[in-house]
Amino acid sequence: MSAGGEPKIISRLTSMKTTLKLSSAVVAAMAAALPIPASSHHSMSEYDRSVVSEFEGQVTRVSWRNPHILLYVTTADGSGGEVEWELEGSAVSAQTRRGFDASPIQVGDQVRVAGWPSTRRPQHMQVNHVLLPDGAELLSWIASPRGCRD
Repeated sequence: MSAGGEPKIISRLTSMKTTLKLSSAVVAAMAAALPIPASSHHSMSEYDRSVVSEFEGQVTRVSWRNPHILLYVTTADGSGGEVEWELEGSAVSAQTRRGFDASPIQVGDQVRVAGWPSTRRPQHMQVNHVLLPDGAELLSWIASPRGCRD
């Protein structure tokens, strides 16, 4: 018997239960502290899909990387100056499925683009179509009356 009058086996079981509870609490705290990867995608609500903007300009930069292809196109503004637009396209994998890679678009190319302008960022647009100098058209986002497929 233990000093308190309990049999040693009961005292040992109580101690094991306490240790198990403490261990479980430590494991739960450690699991809660681990980063959880985000599996969502950003909203398209930034873009005014009731308006299609279209313009011609010169490609100044191309970023053919995930999560989205980015094109930078410089065009004339209304006051005779130049303005650079950031054009966000679909994912690289979507363009690959359509048979395109980065090779058709080169810095210095004169292109015609069309897409939905951003309501939050000036000179930013979700690009839907890019007409290349050779007449090929990249469909960066397939539009439908109810939204997008990519």
